[in-house]
Amino acid sequence: MQLLVNDFCARKKRGAAAKRSRDVLHQLEHSPTARACRVCSGPVGRGGNNRRSHYSCADCNVALCVPDCYNKHIQALAHEHVERVDE
Repeated sequence: MQLLVNDFCARKKRGAAAKRSRDVLHQLEHSPTARACRVCSGPVGRGGNNRRSHYSCADCNVALCVPDCYNKHIQALAHEHVERVDE
């Protein structure tokens, strides 16, 4: 009888909420040309800060330094999402 029943249970299992990791949501892609980083590139004095990166977010199409600016970008997106959900 155990062979037929095995681990069967009539109760439905409660599944975990389907969460996609942040890497799946906003993946980095490498580009042959460097572009100004969206997060850390900004005016500094007269010449400006020309911090450039070969990486960009595939979903947002913004250049990002790896890993610091990428992590800040993801955190900002998560914060925006939480604010939208709360409204």
